[in-house]
Amino acid sequence: MLVAFLESIKYVGHLWPVALIRVVLGYQYLKLFFLRLQSGYLDHAYISERLDISHPPTGLGGIYFDVFKSLIQSQWL
Repeated sequence: MLVAFLESIKYVGHLWPVALIRVVLGYQYLKLFFLRLQSGYLDHAYISERLDISHPPTGLGGIYFDVFKSLIQSQWL
């Protein structure tokens, strides 16, 4: 796989900066994700509290709200 990537550089050599940016950004996102995970972000149900409303939405949004209430929020608390 590495050999194929290196051979493709001669055909699309101008794309290597894009690949480098993707790797760096991916590393940064993973690093921030693990920092937030270690800080206990998921220990408290912030999203569940924000979405706990008395009047659920109607229409198509109501279907997603029902799925959230029955599957996700019941497991979070």
